Amino acid sequence: EAAAGGQDDWDPAVAVDPGNPNFVYQLITRYTGPKPCGNCKLPAIVLRRSTNGGMTFTEQFLKNTTKAQYDPQIAVDINGNVHAVFLNGTTPGSTYVRSTDHGATWSAGIDSSAWGAGVTFADIDNDDDLDLYMCVFAGPNPLYLNPADGAFVELIRLGSRRADWPGWLHGPCR
Repeated sequence: EAAAGGQDDWDPAVAVDPGNPNFVYQLITRYTGPKPCGNCKLPAIVLRRSTNGGMTFTEQFLKNTTKAQYDPQIAVDINGNVHAVFLNGTTPGSTYVRSTDHGATWSAGIDSSAWGAGVTFADIDNDDDLDLYMCVFAGPNPLYLNPADGAFVELIRLGSRRADWPGWLHGPCR
C-alpha cells in the first residue's frame, strides 16, 4: 500500500458506485505520514475519493486515534450512498458512518459496543439499502437492518460461540 499512497497505509477496502463508476472510494488505516492536525497522533482512518474513475484521488480523514486494528469496510448502495464501518481499535466497539453526497460529507458516527472482529455489508431484505453484519469475539453476531435512514435496527444475533483463546485463530465467525 505504501507504493500506491506513498504512506504506511493498511487494510485497504475499495468500493465503486454502481450507478456512476466515476466515483471510486478507498478506505484505509494510516500508520505514518500526514496527520489530520499538527498535534494529532496516528493511526487514522483515511478516505481516498476519486470522481474520475480512479485516475486521481483526494484524501480526507474520517477518524483519528492512537489505537490500531480498524479493518475498515466500505460499500456504495444503488442510490449512491456511501457506507463505511470500522472497528474501534482492539477495544470493544465499531463505528458506522454514511455519506449521501458521494463522500464529500459524513454523518456523525453510530457506535456499537460489540467487540467486533470484522464487518460486512449486504442487502439482506432486498430493499436496496445495505444492511450490516458484524462478527464479534465474545458472543452472538448481530445483524442490523438499514431502514433507509442509516439508523440501523438490530434484527437478530446469530450463533453463540464465544472466543476461546487461542481458538480465535480459527475465526469467531465459523
